[in-house]
Amino acid sequence: MYYINTLMSEHEYIIKLTDHILAVSKEILHGNVNASAIKTITDVIKNYADGYHHKKEEDLVFKAMLDNLGELAEKLVTSGMLVEHDLARYERMMIELSLENYEKDHTDEARLELIGHLMSYRSLLIRHADKENKVVYPFAMKNLPEEIQKHLDEETKVFEEENKEQREKYIDIINKF
Repeated sequence: MYYINTLMSEHEYIIKLTDHILAVSKEILHGNVNASAIKTITDVIKNYADGYHHKKEEDLVFKAMLDNLGELAEKLVTSGMLVEHDLARYERMMIELSLENYEKDHTDEARLELIGHLMSYRSLLIRHADKENKVVYPFAMKNLPEEIQKHLDEETKVFEEENKEQREKYIDIINKF
């Protein structure tokens, strides 16, 4: 299905982002805090991983699952995926706050806090994408009625067209990492 293939493809870009987070974290470990690189990371997290990809999942796929698949989907989506999306938003905010703290106070503790939140986000998103690819998306494909899946394909195409500039901008940034 187009909607699933699109989401899984987006995960590949998000994993590239997490690879970049690791590289930036290693630099911070060695005393090189590149505020511009960290601000780019949080921008990509906010506007691509969350504002584009997670929004598409929440507004389209998860909504269809909640509307059509009962209690098991409710537990999987509400107690699993949406909680993890919120945790990712928290870690992004904490990365931003940790950078602000570091810029005020260039201590080892401030650098450590920054690395901790970057690596926590990285770990969360790697595991999250894997879970969606191996559990959530196959569950949706197996259990959602064909007409709902066709509708999701169409809604995904509309979403992508309406958000084309945003998608292209952030894929270009990610590809430059």
